[in-house]
Amino acid sequence: MDEQQMRIEFGKRLRQLRKQKGLSAEQLGERIGVARTTVFGYEQGARFPDLFTVKRLAELFGVTVDYLIGVEIQPPTHDLREVFSRSDLTWEGVPIDEDELKTIRDFTSWILRHKVPYRPEI
Repeated sequence: MDEQQMRIEFGKRLRQLRKQKGLSAEQLGERIGVARTTVFGYEQGARFPDLFTVKRLAELFGVTVDYLIGVEIQPPTHDLREVFSRSDLTWEGVPIDEDELKTIRDFTSWILRHKVPYRPEI
């Protein structure tokens, strides 16, 4: 996402949150210490607030800064197939090489196939 896209996304989310809270641009500006025109500038993507103001907005609306700026963070996966497909795995900080990872995958697959009878598809 480039800077202009981030400003636009921020503006959309800010406007939506302001409306949901039933605040006018003037009321929001008073709460965060900026003019009404500045709030409109944020919402239109023409301006972007400093980090302190972004943090205050996030707190005011009960959202994360990431949400406000349009960053979508994916939750970590707990699916073993996905975890084992990564090449940057470690055990207590010691890297696991590809051969070791293949052994771990094969062993896990064997356990699930032979020890868990209701999972023959693994």
